[in-house]
Amino acid sequence: MRKILFLNLTLILLISINGFAQRNPGKLWEDKVFEPQFRSVIAFPAGAMPQAFLQPSVVGMNEDKPMILTFDELADEFDNYFVALIHCNHDWKESSLYPMDYLDEYNEFPILEYDFSRNTLVNYVNYRFQVPQVKLPGNYALVVYRNRNQDEIVFSKRVMFVDNQVNVGGRISFSAGVEQRNTHQQVEFTVAYPNLDLNNPSQEIKVVVRQNQRWDNALVDLKPVRLQKFRFKE
Repeated sequence: MRKILFLNLTLILLISINGFAQRNPGKLWEDKVFEPQFRSVIAFPAGAMPQAFLQPSVVGMNEDKPMILTFDELADEFDNYFVALIHCNHDWKESSLYPMDYLDEYNEFPILEYDFSRNTLVNYVNYRFQVPQVKLPGNYALVVYRNRNQDEIVFSKRVMFVDNQVNVGGRISFSAGVEQRNTHQQVEFTVAYPNLDLNNPSQEIKVVVRQNQRWDNALVDLKPVRLQKFRFKE
C-alpha cells in the first residue's frame, strides 16, 4: 500500500512542476494575435534607452537585463491573464523538452502589472510582464491565455534567449536586378564559427533574415554560396 501511494504522489508532483499541461511537440508556434482587441504586442530587452521597445526580442543568457512583454487590450476593465513559456526548435515547432528542463519555476506566470488609459478616445488597459530567466538558450513562444484556461489563448509571441558562439558580419546594398532596385535590397553576410565543431555546417547552421522584426515574410532555410573552414558565407 505504501508503495502505491508513493507512486501516485510522484505523478502529481511531476505534473505540478511542469505547468501548462497542453504539451504538443511538433506544434508550430506563430507570432500571432488571436483576438482583435489585443494591440501592440511587443517583447524587448529591458534597458535605459527610451527606444528600448524597438529592439529585437532577443536577450543574451549572460546579460543582466530581463525580457519585457507588453501589450494593450481595448477594454474598460482589466482581466486575468497568464503566461507560459514553450521551448521551440529552430523552426519554431515545439520541442520535446519539459518545462522543468528549462525553468526553475512552475510554468504558469500571472500578469500582475497593468495600467488604465487616460484621456483617450478609446479605453484600453496596458499590461506589462517581466519574462522569467530560462536555463537553456533557444527559441521560446510566450503563450498568453485568460483565467488559467489554456484553451483561451489570446496571443503567442516569439522571443529568443541566446548564447552567442558565432561571429556574423555583413553588408547591405541595392538589388542587382534593375526592376527591383527601388524596392529590394541585397544582403551579404558571413558566419564565422571557430569555437564550434560542426560536421555539416550547411545543415547545422540555420539562417533567418527578417525585415523590421517581421515573421510573416522572413527568409528561412538559406544555403551558403561558399563554405570555408570555420566560415559560412551567404
